[in-house]
Amino acid sequence: MKTLCLFNPRAGRFGKDRLEKAFAGREFWGRVDFLSLADPGARDLPGKLAGYPRVAVFGGDGTVHHAIQHLAFGGTELCVFPAGTANDLTCAIGLSLRLERNLELFEQGKTVAYDTVSANGRHVITGGGFGLGYQAAATANRLRSGPLGGIFRKCLRAKIYLATLAWHGLAAPPRRVRYALDIDGIRSEGETQSILFCNQALMGKRVLIAPGTSATDGRFHLVRFRNPGTLGILKTLGHVKAGAARAETMLERAEAVRAHLEFSEAVPAYGDGEEFPAAAHWHLQCHPGAIRLRVPQAFGGKDA
Repeated sequence: MKTLCLFNPRAGRFGKDRLEKAFAGREFWGRVDFLSLADPGARDLPGKLAGYPRVAVFGGDGTVHHAIQHLAFGGTELCVFPAGTANDLTCAIGLSLRLERNLELFEQGKTVAYDTVSANGRHVITGGGFGLGYQAAATANRLRSGPLGGIFRKCLRAKIYLATLAWHGLAAPPRRVRYALDIDGIRSEGETQSILFCNQALMGKRVLIAPGTSATDGRFHLVRFRNPGTLGILKTLGHVKAGAARAETMLERAEAVRAHLEFSEAVPAYGDGEEFPAAAHWHLQCHPGAIRLRVPQAFGGKDA
C-alpha cells in the first residue's frame, strides 16, 4: 500500500514537515509521498494521482473538488482532512479539526460508496447553487486570493463566507431571474434569487438545509427560495439554523436523480465553493457511488 498526501499550502494549516511527522510510523498508510498543489508537478494532477490506491487530501472543499474530477469512478480511496475555510464534507462525515484524531478515525474507519453531483459535467461532492450563494462564494474566493488574503484567512477563517453572504444579502443582492425546472420529467417554472443543490443534509456550520438527504442514496436535494428579496432569504437561513418551522413556508424542496434548469439569462454557479462559468442552461445529475470515500466507523452509508 502507498498513499499520496496532497496538500494545499494556501489553506495554511499544514505544511510538509508537519505532515511527514504526523504520518511517520503509521502502518495503515504504507509509503506516503507528499505533493503540494503549489508544486509545478501538481499541474499534471491526473498523472500524479495515477498508481496510488489511496489519496489523502489536506485542504478545504475546493481542494477536494479539484481532486475528485480525476478520482470519480476510479478505484482510488479518498481520505479528506479538514484544512480549509468551511470544510463542509468533513463536518458532514464526522471528523474533528485534530490531525492525530482524524488519522485514528480513518485507520479504524471504513470505505463507503459516496455519490457526486455533476453540474454541467463538473463533479461536486458537497453542494452548490445559483444566485445569492454563488455571489457570496465568489466574493469570499476573491478576498482569500487577493493581496490581503492572508489577513482575511487568519482573522475570519470560516466566517468569511458568512460575512460575504450578509454583504450580498443586504448591500449587493443578485438579480431575480426566471427559471424553468425539469426534475426527473416533472416541469415547473418560477422566479428566485437563490437555488441550492445539496448532496448532504448539513451545510456550513451544521445548517440542516436538506433534511433526509444522504450522500449514498443515489439522489440529491434541490432547494428553491420563495422569498421576494435577499433579506428574506437571510432570515429564512437564520430560521433553518435555529430549527424554526416558519422556514419551511419559504423553501421548496425536492429530491432528484437529475434536474435541468433553464434561466432567463446566463447564470453563474458554484460547487464545493468553486466558481463555475455562467450558463443559461444547467444540467444536474447524480452519480451513485462515484467516489470511494474513507469515513469514520460511525458514519452511515453503503460500503464501497
